[in-house]
Amino acid sequence: ATSPYLLGGLDPATTYGVQAQSDCDSEGLSSWCSPVIFTTGVPTKIKITPSAADEMTWAEFAGYVNDGYSYSGKTVTLMENIVSGVTDIVGTYASPIRYFSGTFDGGGHTLTVNISSLSPDAAVDNNEYKGVAPFRNIRNATIKDLVVTGSVTGNQHPTAGFVGFC
Repeated sequence: ATSPYLLGGLDPATTYGVQAQSDCDSEGLSSWCSPVIFTTGVPTKIKITPSAADEMTWAEFAGYVNDGYSYSGKTVTLMENIVSGVTDIVGTYASPIRYFSGTFDGGGHTLTVNISSLSPDAAVDNNEYKGVAPFRNIRNATIKDLVVTGSVTGNQHPTAGFVGFC
């Protein structure tokens, strides 16, 4: 292969190790070089239909945070109005607790939500159904220039229209 070599098909927010060796023709292969360790980035722009590597849907954004990527030190930008009524919640309150810790810039756009998280037994205290909001759990986060419309329904305290816990 020629230098540089582009690796494709890598997952976001994942650590990889790469090693290489040379084909020295009749002399055979060289020894493997020392591994190079790197971590791939994550998308930071939210669109209804992503078309570039740095773009994702709201559901994908929620998935990254809920899988443990906090976006600390990063800015996530809403690139357009989302009017379809998102149902995914960013952050978790049940174990393991996951936070959004970056900056969210709504860019003056509207996020329409249709979030419902109803505990099967409202009398039983269950963290999985608490903090129902577009952002369930944030820590050291900034959320700015965002309009939120729609509905949020829950039967465990607290239920909020914007942030459940901070």
